[in-house]
Amino acid sequence: MMLTIKLLMLVLWLAGYGNDPINEEFVIKRSVGTGGGESVEIGNADKIIPFFNLYCKKKYDFVVQPLVKQHDKLAEFNPSSLNTVRIMTLAYDGNVHHVSSMVKMGASQAEELIMLAQEVYALALKMMVH
Repeated sequence: MMLTIKLLMLVLWLAGYGNDPINEEFVIKRSVGTGGGESVEIGNADKIIPFFNLYCKKKYDFVVQPLVKQHDKLAEFNPSSLNTVRIMTLAYDGNVHHVSSMVKMGASQAEELIMLAQEVYALALKMMVH
């Protein structure tokens, strides 16, 4: 299936991605093997359509999503990546239980980030105890 700009615009509009998806920026990436920004493309519809068509032709699993602007405080960890806080929970027997939490970020400043992550982890543990 070859995608045209008009078709992509319709699909993104139907999915609720803004009033003008043709001019908004999107991320297209394969579902696996994108660590460190590998095989991640960012751009408007004109830029991502060739990747969409290539990924369809090669039958890759992939994701297209709107570009997210992260909070300034999270960007301080590494402004060149999308830094995320991931919390895993388990719903069991009518209750929700915390399983694990982590901060995931790019590694342009690896040593500083590791130390900061350790501090965040220690703070999270303190919050769980109290």
